[in-house]
Amino acid sequence: MKAHYIIGIIVVAIIVLVIERKRINKSLKKEKIVMIIFLTMSIILSIALAYFPELLGPSDLVHKVFSPFGRLFKL
Repeated sequence: MKAHYIIGIIVVAIIVLVIERKRINKSLKKEKIVMIIFLTMSIILSIALAYFPELLGPSDLVHKVFSPFGRLFKL
């Protein structure tokens, strides 16, 4: 069952890679590297959340990290 999720995630990532690859100029190597790094990180996070749905997502993690500062400054 989880294999379908992984295949779907990888297919969507390949589609995003193909579309964005055409938009970035050939001379912008650093931008391509950053795009591939972020895409790889999002694939890993998506697969991890497919197997372990109780894991914290990115917004939950930001909330847990910065909520003490909000209480400190009473925001």
